Amino acid sequence: MAAIGSRTWVAQTHGALTPASQLLFAAQAITRELKTNHRQVTTAARAAVRASATHASAAHASAAPDGPSAAAAGTAAAATIAPRPGAEPRTNASPDRAAGAEPAAGPSAGTDVLVGGRLVPATAVARHVTDFVRTVLPDPLLQHSIRSWLWGSMLAELDQIEYDDERLYVAALLHDVGLIDDPGTDAACFAVHGSNLARWVVIEAGAANAFATDVADAIAAHFNVNVPLSWGAEPHLLHAGTHLDVIGLRLPELAPDTIAQVHTRAPRTGFADHFLDAMRKEARLRRTSRAAVLWRLGMNRSIRRFQDHLE
Repeated sequence: MAAIGSRTWVAQTHGALTPASQLLFAAQAITRELKTNHRQVTTAARAAVRASATHASAAHASAAPDGPSAAAAGTAAAATIAPRPGAEPRTNASPDRAAGAEPAAGPSAGTDVLVGGRLVPATAVARHVTDFVRTVLPDPLLQHSIRSWLWGSMLAELDQIEYDDERLYVAALLHDVGLIDDPGTDAACFAVHGSNLARWVVIEAGAANAFATDVADAIAAHFNVNVPLSWGAEPHLLHAGTHLDVIGLRLPELAPDTIAQVHTRAPRTGFADHFLDAMRKEARLRRTSRAAVLWRLGMNRSIRRFQDHLE
């Protein structure tokens, strides 16, 4: 059986899960939820221990005759996105990283990865796609797409993953076009439908067929529970960025200043309500889709919980 979300699976099923695949996909989602909850509890416990140790150290220092003063906090750079020449792949992989290996576990405390270094690829394809999504996507989805690109690129830096910035940017901006071009019940999955639309947009922009295929594959896979790095850096990072933005996966690995920069650059205004409406419709129209399975498992609660956390 082809892996759910893979190119072979898309060709065979067009995005429709069989009853057996629905059970498998549901099991994957439940397993991830349990692992995420365990990780959050562990992280909170570690943070409490660190806070207690810091408090005890500060109390001891204040009791000393010449206790040390607190260090001044640094100020994060302002969030900016501007064109940069070319679209060279980011080469931030560590030399001892095994090819295709999964990224190491992220830090337990939030890490500053500033937004200011994330520049939109200054290529004809990227410009065409940017103009296209500004025309067709409602603002909540447009800002979500920008945030997904930013999150994905920052997680690549944390995990030391080498990737092609242009492919990631284009895939991120186009990953939800299937939600605004409604084919009715003819399509089995909005992500697979969107991958076909994205391929057409990218080809129209003048990209090579291989580039368009890579973008389409990443978009078709992004609604999986997991997308392993062995499927390619860009599919893996698109999945990571979109799932961080929707339900907060891996958000604690980023520092508050970093998160604030992203939300300043691409505000979340109205996103949760807009996305929930879209998923509710997807679940009703395409009951064998991945979105429908996740909706029946309580996707709405996960989205609401994350939005409440941010507020």
